[in-house]
Amino acid sequence: MAEAVCEQCGSPVRDGEPFCGNCGAFLEWDREPAPTGQAAAAHPQPVAGPPAAPGAEVPSAPAVIPAAAPPVPAEAAPAPPTPAADPATSRAAALLVPVQPARHDDPPEPHAPETAAGTVSSHPATPSGDQPGAVQPGRPVPRRPTVRTYSDDRDPTPDDIACPACGTANRPDRNFCRRCGAALGGPADRARRLPWWRRWRRRPRPARSLLWRVLTWLLIIALLAALGYAALVLGRKATDAIRDKIAKPVPVHPTFVHASSEAPGHPAASAADGLSNRYWAPARTGPAQGEYVEFAFAGPVRLLDLIVHTGAAADQDVFLGQARPAELGLTAWTAGGDQVHTTLHLEDRLGEQKFHQVIGDVVHIRLTIKSDYGDAPERRVALGEVEFFKRP
Repeated sequence: MAEAVCEQCGSPVRDGEPFCGNCGAFLEWDREPAPTGQAAAAHPQPVAGPPAAPGAEVPSAPAVIPAAAPPVPAEAAPAPPTPAADPATSRAAALLVPVQPARHDDPPEPHAPETAAGTVSSHPATPSGDQPGAVQPGRPVPRRPTVRTYSDDRDPTPDDIACPACGTANRPDRNFCRRCGAALGGPADRARRLPWWRRWRRRPRPARSLLWRVLTWLLIIALLAALGYAALVLGRKATDAIRDKIAKPVPVHPTFVHASSEAPGHPAASAADGLSNRYWAPARTGPAQGEYVEFAFAGPVRLLDLIVHTGAAADQDVFLGQARPAELGLTAWTAGGDQVHTTLHLEDRLGEQKFHQVIGDVVHIRLTIKSDYGDAPERRVALGEVEFFKRP
């Protein structure tokens, strides 16, 4: 008798088993149940005898009277035939039925069926068209996140709390943002995150009288005026200082020279004629404290430097033959009527001596002798040359 085979995996299947013991496939839809023993006995098959010789008379077989079959119990009656199912439905049901786990009381699986040549086939039986073949179990696919477009469903109010992460307006009673879930912080953090105009507007204002408001505005106006004046004055001074540093001084010649007294042949103009062998000397001999010489300019100039040549000439013997100024008091008058006083300390040597004196809007300068070198009763104090330099 042929042995039943599972169409899903090709394993042998016992008669009467509804599911395959190897793969768990459902078998009753595709296989008719095997006939019971009583049904086989009720229908005996004729036994074929040896073939008759040619020409021989074949005896007639004796009539076989069938014996009365014993009554079949109701529980042993064969099941009614299962109606034929749709092939597509059978395949879907086979795929959805879970695999039945193996039981310990199941008999060991038989060996693979042998082929006609006597070798064991390594491939399972090919499944029919109704029953699908073995497939690899599917792998779980992670769920992809769903991207939603956020739409604000309420109008913002002045009391809303702005989210520090996304900027969404939230009600004051919320602790987490309704859009991104970020923490909104405590009351102190919320006050810091509010814009300055909201914090100023929400701040309680104390009641102030009209006098207090007027005094406050007057104080503000005074401070603004002081700042403007300081910016104007200090700004001009800063500008002048920068220009004085980067400017290259140029010579300026006085238009008028006057002295307190003049020795014969040594007028006051000799102190600004550009010649080093001519000099100004006062009329009296000996000490000349208080004697002065004045220089006037055509217009206001910004004085930067001045150079003084002392003595009678550039020759050493002639230089030592007369007295020389040791200290000169400088007095400068500006176009606004202000006076600037300073003292020039001279060295007793030949050559020019340069002094950096920055005075703005100068129109008149006086040099007064305060002390001298080498004075004697028969000598006069000699001032060789004075040069002035202004800012261009």
